[in-house]
Amino acid sequence: MLSRLCKRPRNAKHCVVMPGGLQRSLEDAVNRRITFVRRKWPHLGDFWVLSPLTFDGNKAQFTYAWDEPGAEGCSGNGRLKFRKTSSGWEVSGGYGEKDCPVAG
Repeated sequence: MLSRLCKRPRNAKHCVVMPGGLQRSLEDAVNRRITFVRRKWPHLGDFWVLSPLTFDGNKAQFTYAWDEPGAEGCSGNGRLKFRKTSSGWEVSGGYGEKDCPVAG
């Protein structure tokens, strides 16, 4: 995941550290472990970009895009919504699209 917008979230205006529970819920939702980076590293696997998280009380949402490396890799985008419950953050909605090149 790209960290370009908020390199130092604690010190940047309008930036906050993603709550750990929300990051774990996000990782569960996309079935990937997240590592925040400052630039794309194509040889390290799929690359995801998140929009800034929008918080509204006990709700959070963001849009995303992803890209698999290589000429035959797929790409996609979507939106995920979360809500905070007594047991932590849970996915509460969203959508996703996937596009893959036609083998030929």
